Amino acid sequence: MKDAKTDAWPSWENGEQPSDVPVHHMQVRVTLDSAYTVLALAVVLPATPFPECNEGGPSLQGLVGASMSRGWRKAIETTLGGVRGCTHLRELLMSLGTVAYQTIGGENRRAEWEALPEPCVHPPLATTPKPHWDKCIGWRLDGEVIRRWAPDFHQSYDKASK
Repeated sequence: MKDAKTDAWPSWENGEQPSDVPVHHMQVRVTLDSAYTVLALAVVLPATPFPECNEGGPSLQGLVGASMSRGWRKAIETTLGGVRGCTHLRELLMSLGTVAYQTIGGENRRAEWEALPEPCVHPPLATTPKPHWDKCIGWRLDGEVIRRWAPDFHQSYDKASK
């Protein structure tokens, strides 16, 4: 995350700063295994509004061993909530659960696709419910995506979540 202003801005610590000096510049790298377990975290804070903000980085190590699949947001709040961590780092980490799911899930789907006999014109129909179903408009149980790719699980509107 890089947070910069379009004009000069007042820094509490360093006086007026030019627009090319970011207020925040934060980078987080998370290493996961295929089960979405956090194996390692690295944080770099090239720019923060206060020197004390750097104290928020080491507490991220408390997330090693946590699962990005189940309870990720709770683990972040428990480990980094309040004054134990940095608001901005917490928010960056919250969104990484979705990124991890898309990345690892996508790789799993690619392996399934590559294992199909030729010609691969479309993926096989789903045979088991998936955890992301009925969690967004695209994957709603009464929607067209489920009707096309998981017809055995398609539900009429009165049975599906609203």
